[in-house]
Amino acid sequence: MIPRETTGQFLRLAAAVFEVIDDGIVVTDAHNVIIAVNPAFERVTGYAAAEVIGRNPRILSSGRHSPAFYADMWETLLATGRWHGEVWNRRRSGELYVQRLTLSVIRSNDGQIVNFVGVFNDITEAKQLAETTIYRAHHDVLTGLPNRILFADRLTQALAMAMREDRRLALLFVDLDGFKEINDQFGHVTGDCVLEAVAARMLQCVRDSDTVSRFGGDEFVILLPDIRQGGDAQVAAEKILLAMTEPIDLDCGPVAIGASIGIAVYPANGTTAEELLRNADAAMYAAKKGGKNRYAFGSRS
Repeated sequence: MIPRETTGQFLRLAAAVFEVIDDGIVVTDAHNVIIAVNPAFERVTGYAAAEVIGRNPRILSSGRHSPAFYADMWETLLATGRWHGEVWNRRRSGELYVQRLTLSVIRSNDGQIVNFVGVFNDITEAKQLAETTIYRAHHDVLTGLPNRILFADRLTQALAMAMREDRRLALLFVDLDGFKEINDQFGHVTGDCVLEAVAARMLQCVRDSDTVSRFGGDEFVILLPDIRQGGDAQVAAEKILLAMTEPIDLDCGPVAIGASIGIAVYPANGTTAEELLRNADAAMYAAKKGGKNRYAFGSRS
């Protein structure tokens, strides 16, 4: 309770805070019609106060949330007097952004709704930074392919499903033939271009449900979940070898590259991730010793 003699002082302070706070504030009446916004609201949304006062906050809607999302939000707000979460909205320019929003209900002494108050801050940049950090932790910087960490996670999940549903899966361990010579002759910039081109070709040879990953250097590992038989892995390997026969056009001219592929099939060549990777790797070296630009199956586990 604010003492009567300090009410005026408190109201002046509240008005000053409303003007200078970095969080956007929007106040509506009981019918959810905007009656006031602060300067931070104008900065974030791009709307001047005169453009939104008298209108419903839905003018800010991004269209990314379902009616059920808003229904749940209003149910919680009216039941508890408060809702907190992340909401995608649209600036006056049309740009989408995400805000951390807190909604509150203001009631009169007899419990009637008088106002709704929304307080928000723009977290778009922080969210994008967090997503970028997560992405970089799980993807190869050069090719954008999943790295060892993400591959290991997908392989673990695929193995669990294969064991549970009695299915097969395969790993293709791919090592490029002649890549060191390209790097030595043309330099690492050209080598990077070759790796990017190879990654793109491999993606064209597999299904959307498959995972092509770069383990480092010129080593790639491909996960083929839910195959019917080992012959399906053989078909994928043959597609990749065929794709490698076409020279890669670079600024220095056409560059030829080949690949040696080792294949390990679950459960014939291993029942754990470590066994499958080890057998696929060993099969790849067998393919190299056999003359390169070919594939070989792993030994039985």
